[in-house]
Amino acid sequence: MDDIFFQIITNSWVSVDTFFMLGGLLVATSTLKIMESTGGKISYFSRLLHRIWRLIPPLAATVGITLCLPLIGSGPLWADMAGQKVQNCEERWWQVFLPINTWLDFSTMCLLHTWYVASDVHFYCLALLALCVLYRWQVAGFALLFLVTAICALVTGLLTVIYDLPPTVIYFSPDIQLTKKTANLVYFRPYPHIGAYCVGLLLGYLLWKYHKWTLTKMTQTVGWAMSATSCLAVLFATYSWSRGNSADPIEGVFYAVLHRTAWAAGVAWVLFICAIGQGGTLNRFLSWQLFTPLSRLCYFVYLLHFPVLWIRISWRRTLLPFHHYDLITEFSGILMITLVLSLVFHLAFEAPFLKLEQIWFPERAKPTEVKKPLEDTHTT
Repeated sequence: MDDIFFQIITNSWVSVDTFFMLGGLLVATSTLKIMESTGGKISYFSRLLHRIWRLIPPLAATVGITLCLPLIGSGPLWADMAGQKVQNCEERWWQVFLPINTWLDFSTMCLLHTWYVASDVHFYCLALLALCVLYRWQVAGFALLFLVTAICALVTGLLTVIYDLPPTVIYFSPDIQLTKKTANLVYFRPYPHIGAYCVGLLLGYLLWKYHKWTLTKMTQTVGWAMSATSCLAVLFATYSWSRGNSADPIEGVFYAVLHRTAWAAGVAWVLFICAIGQGGTLNRFLSWQLFTPLSRLCYFVYLLHFPVLWIRISWRRTLLPFHHYDLITEFSGILMITLVLSLVFHLAFEAPFLKLEQIWFPERAKPTEVKKPLEDTHTT
């Protein structure tokens, strides 16, 4: 913890807000294109059911493999780790299929990481409403996004003050109960992450509404400087707190309220500059075709990596040497196992349902399947 660059690992909680921002961006680009082709009309509940339809089969497959864990192995840690996860799913498996995991105590959740899916459904409901307002009344739409973000930020700040919480989840905090309380009251809830999602919605709207962007060198320099400053400040501001020091109350509240949205805004600049064709080498790297097949596996990678970790920990019968090489080896092995399993599960449980969707709803499959939604905003 004395190495400041280790904050890249210990403060990687903000990576989830990158995904929320991306989610908002993709929802905005696809939905606005549909509204443009239909004269501003959109079937709210049809789109919502369509979204849920895509989420459920992979969730069901992950619940299934979790319930089968007792057949896989045993070990001195099995009951406390894998056994507890299996028990949670045996008793509350149905919660995974309802968007409520984001409001539950994470120690009793079936598939605790699916709080993200529940939050995503909440945000999707908001996104459709906000985009309808944005499409017709730009100022009112901006005001709505700002108001929602401000209210949720206020809730986060009040909880941080009332319960005397740290500014974010300090994973290696000596007070484990305080860490759990922070996760339960803030991190696993939707309100601290809504700002990042709204940043994505706003970026998607701007790229759809204003197709031509040409930035001067000075504007690009200022944008990159602000983006880098924002992201680096968010990432490394926790260094002192991670070493056991208490945060200044005012500084801590400001960080708790703003850091996720500030991080998303910094990352959004990278996407914006690439989308308008001024990303240079970075844009070529992020557009690398190798990422295309990996992107199709990302949902199952997200769902399966926790069961893979639970099995690895539950099987362990010796101490793991705490060395960079050993941990990199652990990481690499778990990553490869997760990727292989994700490929198998994608072909078995996700791809067939996507194909059924195209067969059953051909008129819906075409407009909702947006291929490279940002390419239309610049010439190659």
